[in-house]
Amino acid sequence: MKNRKQDRSSDTPADRPHVEIIVVDVQGSGPREAGARMRWFPDGSAEGTIGGGNLELQCLGEAEALWNDPERASAFIEYPLSAELGQCCGGLVKVFLGKIVAPDEVLICGAGHVATQLASVLAETPLRVTVVDSRSDWADPARFDESIDVIADDPDAVVRDWGERAGRTQLLILTHEHALDLELCRLAMRFEFKWIGLIGSRTKWRRFRQRLEAMGFSDAELARIVCPIGDPKLGRTPQEIAIGVGAQLLAIYHAADTERRTQTAGVEPGPETAPGKRGALILAGGASRRMGRWKGALEFDGEPLLAAHARIFTEAGADIWRAVYPEMYREEAERIAGPEHRIMTTHPEAPLFASIQLGLREMIRATPDLDSLLITPVDMVPLSPDLVAALWDRHESTGAWATRPAVKVAAEGDSAKTETRHGHPVILGHRLFASILSADASADRLDFLIRDLPPEHKVEFEWPDPAALTNLNTPEDVQQARAE
Repeated sequence: MKNRKQDRSSDTPADRPHVEIIVVDVQGSGPREAGARMRWFPDGSAEGTIGGGNLELQCLGEAEALWNDPERASAFIEYPLSAELGQCCGGLVKVFLGKIVAPDEVLICGAGHVATQLASVLAETPLRVTVVDSRSDWADPARFDESIDVIADDPDAVVRDWGERAGRTQLLILTHEHALDLELCRLAMRFEFKWIGLIGSRTKWRRFRQRLEAMGFSDAELARIVCPIGDPKLGRTPQEIAIGVGAQLLAIYHAADTERRTQTAGVEPGPETAPGKRGALILAGGASRRMGRWKGALEFDGEPLLAAHARIFTEAGADIWRAVYPEMYREEAERIAGPEHRIMTTHPEAPLFASIQLGLREMIRATPDLDSLLITPVDMVPLSPDLVAALWDRHESTGAWATRPAVKVAAEGDSAKTETRHGHPVILGHRLFASILSADASADRLDFLIRDLPPEHKVEFEWPDPAALTNLNTPEDVQQARAE
């Protein structure tokens, strides 16, 4: 039963043709926070503010130019708040501008925390929003803006009844149950929704995709579902996720007709909204005197450690991987990894932090949208792809700057007490990249950098097996790890 039906017959500012101006990201200091918005109307008037000053004046000029340009429907613009702009906040503001011609609809399945924030972000935009949830206490109109339609019903039943409205509706699947999410994905394939978005990690989508393929859906059909959604660079709190998803929905709405058809066909968002790339860096330098060989070539279950880590990280969702190793081991490395995966250093011992700097620099050069970097020494016990994927998903879901595994072990000298032990692999977020590249490689260490982060920026991922944090430096170590 529908709880509330909003009367939309009146000509509100949101229904009038205009250019929507939204601050989607603020780095450093800025006049307004992400989510601030205003409207420019063709008669020259405006409503709202994004902070005033020359920034707002520039945006209004861009809005007028956009409105008068028949070839463009939207724009993303970055403004450095410098003396050149006449504003010395020192930050960087990213602004989205989009033409509003006619309202579209958004159907949000699920009324949880992200849905509540997303509905708030989309309130008073041209997108007409409906939220549906079978839980009546969550589908409570009091939790939402008056402009939002709220339905207390089964989401799958509402989707079935959506009918011809699907063609002008963007569908968001954000429910509290994975089984229901999967059923809604299956059901959505029956209708021509303009766009279908599923909340979740790349790992979740990989598993959903396998199950949907088993149901008989083709690659072309599954390409209509976009997952993950939003922009992970904005953060991972419900409000930050909502801002990223809201900007994504508005960008799709404002796209030109040809761009809309491309989005409907399932092409993922462009670089302004797409998730950044995952990278894996394997520190493969050094040899063990006891072992008498390069560690990267040491075999674990018949597979060289370097190859094992590369395979596992790729299966866990890494978009790219590289190995840093000394030039003296070129011959061994070339037998294991192709040239696109190798980064050589002339330092015979390949110091840890210097190797991280070198590897990060080369990976950013090759992949400018690198968003997270997983780092491990080559002589660690190879882990299961599912465990690495879980670590990566935890990192992305929390918006952490750094995530590292942690196990509880008996304290030395007192078995009644436990202490926390950290290991590898460690995942670093893009917010740390500049700090790493500018650090003194001869004095700094990665664990010092992570240790000095504010608590809210680092996550300790509970590791199920202390033995998995073991270094393999000798054949005996390999045998012992295999036995455990």
